[in-house]
Amino acid sequence: MSDMTVTTVRLDELYVTPLLQTRIAGTCKDTVNEYATAARDGAKFPPLLAYRISDRGFKKPALVAGFHRYAAYQKAGITECEVEIRDGTLTDAWLAGWASNLTHGLRYKSEDKRKAAVTALKLYREDSAPVIAERIGVSDEFIRKVRKGMVAAGQLQPTEKIITRDGRSYPASLPDSPGPSPTVGDAQADMDEDQDDEPAPNAPKRARKKLDTSERVERALRADPTRTDEQIALGTKADVALVASAREALRQKGEVPPAVPELDTWGIPIQPHAAEAFADAHLFDALLAKLHECARDVDALSRSPAGAHLHLQYVETGTKAGGKHVLKSLEAVIAEIKRAKSAVTDCPYAFNQHQPHDREGAQCPVCRNLRWTGTVRERDFPPEMMTVMKAHYGITEVNG
Repeated sequence: MSDMTVTTVRLDELYVTPLLQTRIAGTCKDTVNEYATAARDGAKFPPLLAYRISDRGFKKPALVAGFHRYAAYQKAGITECEVEIRDGTLTDAWLAGWASNLTHGLRYKSEDKRKAAVTALKLYREDSAPVIAERIGVSDEFIRKVRKGMVAAGQLQPTEKIITRDGRSYPASLPDSPGPSPTVGDAQADMDEDQDDEPAPNAPKRARKKLDTSERVERALRADPTRTDEQIALGTKADVALVASAREALRQKGEVPPAVPELDTWGIPIQPHAAEAFADAHLFDALLAKLHECARDVDALSRSPAGAHLHLQYVETGTKAGGKHVLKSLEAVIAEIKRAKSAVTDCPYAFNQHQPHDREGAQCPVCRNLRWTGTVRERDFPPEMMTVMKAHYGITEVNG
């Protein structure tokens, strides 16, 4: 990391990305409201922290710490504030953002700490558990537990060497070594943790239990709940609907948080004004999973003698079954729910200077002045609006 400066910056000159948001739940509405009221009354807040990131193509300094203050300034109608700007890599920025709330601000929740541990293990894969734990302010044992789960789920490959606090590196495994070497200490323990309990030397070999799909999905969700349903499905060879259903079941037990994507379907980072809507998208996934199960039951019923009077439509699916019988009204409900699920973090019409998207302006027919939308297509909007929006987010094209 190099020089740092504190300067007055317009809010729209900062790049806000969930890649650097260290809280899974994003901003707390009550805290934002409290800060906004204080800001209107003239309260003085510490500068925000932003990074000019050297290893990414960000065109603006990226906000690293102060997401609640940033959102509060927006709510209070304040357009500029003091910002401490540093230079560094994405890793430097993430670590600074995480560390900023260890000593002040809202305390991190357990799911935030797990997400940080997952991120740190990927960034500092060769570091020992004590080194990583010291970086992010958690216990050694917590890092060992998360690492073990990630390795078991295939989300982290064992490393060939381990680096300890004093900067020395050791082989991650020692040939013909019956147990941890006393000279390796924590480094060897970190690698031993990703193995199942070994039997005694003369004990018969035990057959490894083969996990079914549901168990693989649940294990993967517990190991890294920040991964999307699509990523979990790909890694476990399961249906996305099964992953969504399993996530919702674990979420209701309090074992995992909801999946919160980092990017919307157009490839744009989720913005603070849309964070809550995207955080609750899992409710749509859970409902859709139930409706798809219902649709399969309808198809099965249609093939039985009792389903002769069902008014169904046969649809070709390109699968081995050739097609399925569907209830048109049920399919219409599924399609409508899919369209309504939060998909695009910002409405292109919000970039129309003649029609501001606020509560007092005329209601936008697409986003209802919420700024985020369900499933929409680029061709649904005037090209000039799309051009302004792409320039704002520093992209040349949108996905889909």
